[in-house]
Amino acid sequence: MRSIIFVLIAILLSAVGYGQLSPAGTYLGRLGTNDVVVGVSRSDTLAFYHFDRGARRTELGIGTISAQGRVLMSLNTGRALTLMLSGSSVSGTLGGVAFTASLESPLGPFASKAFGYTGTMANPVADINVLSLVILPSGKAALISSNPVDGIHGGIGSINAAGTVSVVMSNGNTWSLLLAPVEGVNNTPVTSSAFGSRQSILVQLQRPPIINIATRGTVGGSAVLTAGFVTTTAAKVLLIRAVGPTLGALGVDGVQSDPVLTLFSGSSVIAQNDNWGSAPNAVDITAASAQVGAFALSAGSRDAVLLVTLEPGAYTAQVTGLGPTGDGLVEVYEVR
Repeated sequence: MRSIIFVLIAILLSAVGYGQLSPAGTYLGRLGTNDVVVGVSRSDTLAFYHFDRGARRTELGIGTISAQGRVLMSLNTGRALTLMLSGSSVSGTLGGVAFTASLESPLGPFASKAFGYTGTMANPVADINVLSLVILPSGKAALISSNPVDGIHGGIGSINAAGTVSVVMSNGNTWSLLLAPVEGVNNTPVTSSAFGSRQSILVQLQRPPIINIATRGTVGGSAVLTAGFVTTTAAKVLLIRAVGPTLGALGVDGVQSDPVLTLFSGSSVIAQNDNWGSAPNAVDITAASAQVGAFALSAGSRDAVLLVTLEPGAYTAQVTGLGPTGDGLVEVYEVR
């Protein structure tokens, strides 16, 4: 069972940061009055958690996603579960109760703290107490504890601006800790009315540095500005911008007044945008730009932007111009 627990936790931790345009990521929902968490990895593996406070237990299981998006699994309680992935949601029925879990956005006020942590907590009655914590960009927090004496308990709570994480666990107790990592290591006590205070150590899962590339050049007529880039390891949420008019507003002379951004995978066009404000995810584009530290685009400008989730591979962002020949800027950011 312990090895299965580590696999389940690894899937949940690896799901942090994936975007809404792909089924991989962390899904949250409710089953009756209880929290449900589903973690979907890039390897078509799914981890399921049901934090059942009524029965004071945590049900969990692991399964493989079929080509039709269906998952069959047996939970640690012996109950069978069938799940179905469709778009940005997961649906299922457990114990006669239907539920739906929705994919969490990679954008949010706590995006800079959105990491997975794993480690241990001191426990005088157990030889080992595994502790795992996932912070989501929305500020929600998933905490899971496992040891041979108390079994597996967990829950969904939140983190506040001061860094305090508070979670009502499936055993009914509220656990809290201060998240203040130093060089990726968090060494603070976990407190609970059930056991007082116990020292814990959590290690932050490391991720590559934020990607930001930018190229400026002439755009218009036969002049095309091209940026090639490669993503590796796992799917990534990328903000790709073709900026012209806003450069003019920032004091740059002779800019392309109406750039068009086209994204290629090989020779195939996979996405295109002309004016960013007309994009269906324009609100998310604004939030993502602020999150990665990009300068704001002028409201109603004809700059072009794509916010997409891309699988590992080689891509090309191409900027053409509908206006007179002028300077343009192409940028690629990784959104975390």
